[in-house]
Amino acid sequence: MRKETLDFFSELMRFPSTPGNEQQAMEWLARRLRPLCDEVALVPFPEAFAEDPEFSDPIPGMRYEGRANLRAVLGGAGPAEGAPAAGDRAPGPRSLVINAHVDVVPPSEGQVAAFEPAVRDGALHGRGACDDKGQIAALYEALLTLREDGIRPAGRLVLHLVAEEENGGNGTLALVREAQRSGERAEGVLVMEPTGLAVATASRSSVWFRVRTRGQSGHVGSSAQRRSALAGAVAAMRAIERRHAALRDRSRGVAPFEGMENHLPLTFGVLHAGTWPASVPAEAVLEGVFAFLPNTDRGQVMAAIRECLAAEEDLVDAEVSFPFRHECHVTPPDAMIVQEALRAAEAAGIAPRLSVFPASNDAWLYATLLGIPVILFGAGRLEDAHASGERIALAEVDRASRMLRALIAAFCGVVRP
Repeated sequence: MRKETLDFFSELMRFPSTPGNEQQAMEWLARRLRPLCDEVALVPFPEAFAEDPEFSDPIPGMRYEGRANLRAVLGGAGPAEGAPAAGDRAPGPRSLVINAHVDVVPPSEGQVAAFEPAVRDGALHGRGACDDKGQIAALYEALLTLREDGIRPAGRLVLHLVAEEENGGNGTLALVREAQRSGERAEGVLVMEPTGLAVATASRSSVWFRVRTRGQSGHVGSSAQRRSALAGAVAAMRAIERRHAALRDRSRGVAPFEGMENHLPLTFGVLHAGTWPASVPAEAVLEGVFAFLPNTDRGQVMAAIRECLAAEEDLVDAEVSFPFRHECHVTPPDAMIVQEALRAAEAAGIAPRLSVFPASNDAWLYATLLGIPVILFGAGRLEDAHASGERIALAEVDRASRMLRALIAAFCGVVRP
C-alpha cells in the first residue's frame, strides 16, 4: 500500500466514529475527497427522520441535528470511450453507486488503544480496520489511481459514505430517501463490506427484538405470591427458541444459501432485570437477534414472535418491539452488475467467485426501496469484524482497490479529459 493511502487509512481509523459520533470523520472525509471528486456534499438528516417507517431504533435517544452523511459524485460527462454497442453487454455510460459506512462498533472488552491503528505482519489492526474503514481506504486508492491515469467515468459514479450502518442502516436510509426525492437513479450498487474479495449477490437478514416483561415485586420470603418478570423473560426466551427452531428446520437448503454453516442463528444478547438478589424483579428487558433467509420475510418473522409470546401462559404483561427490521436481498447471478464485478475481479488478479453475505447490511435498502441490483464486495474477513483483534491485510485492501478501479471503468465507461 502506498504511503498516501496508508496515511489516509490510519488517520481515518483514529476517529472514534461509533454510531452517533461520526460527524468529525464525515467532515474530514469531505475535505479529503474534494480534490478527487466533482461534487462533495455533507447531506443532513431530514427533519422528523425518526418518523420514517423504515427508521431503526436499537439505540434509544439518538439525535440527528447537526449530523450528516457524505455524498460525492465523479464523472457523468459521457459519451464513453469505446462504449459498447447495443447488444454487446449494455449500451453505456451507466451510473454506479458505491456505499461504505463510516460508523464502527464500540471497542471490545479488553481491547486496548482501539482507535490507535497499528501495522503488524502486513495488516492494520484496530477498531473499524475491517468493518468498514479498510473498504473506504480501498475506495480512496481507486480514486487516486483514476486521477493518475487521467481517467474519468463517463457515467456517474456516486459515493455514499454513511452513518449508522451498525445500528440499522439509518444513514443509507436517509440517502436513499434523498435519491427518491430527487429522482436520482443508477444501474447498479456496490455495498462495501468484508467479503474476502468475493462478489456477494445475496444477504441473510434479521430482526432485532426487545421484549419487556412485567411482574410483581416483593421480598424473597413472599415470592410464592409474586410473579417474577425475570422468570417471564426466561419463558420468552424458550418460546422464541421453539419458534426459531421450527423456522430453522424449514430453511435448510434455501437458495442461494445452501451449505451455509449456522444458516439461521438466534442470539439473546441483553437481559436486564432486578435490583437486588433477594427481591422479586418487577420488570425485565430481553433483547436479541432473530435471523432469517429469503424463504420468509421480516413481517412473517415479527408476527411469529408476537404469536409465540402471546401463547405463552407465563407471560401476562409482555410487550415486544422490533427496533431493527431488515429484509434479505438477492440479486440474480446473471445481472449486469454481477457479471461486470466478476470480470473486474479477474482483471485485478482476483479469482472471480460468487458468495452470499451471512449478516444484515444496507444492500436491501437499495434493492427494496429503489429497485436497483446490488452486490457486496470488499477486503477482509467477516470473522475479524467487531473482534478484539480486528485487522485487515493491507495487500488485500490494495487488491480490492484494483477491482474497484476496473469496475468503475468498465461499468461507467471512461473519458479522458
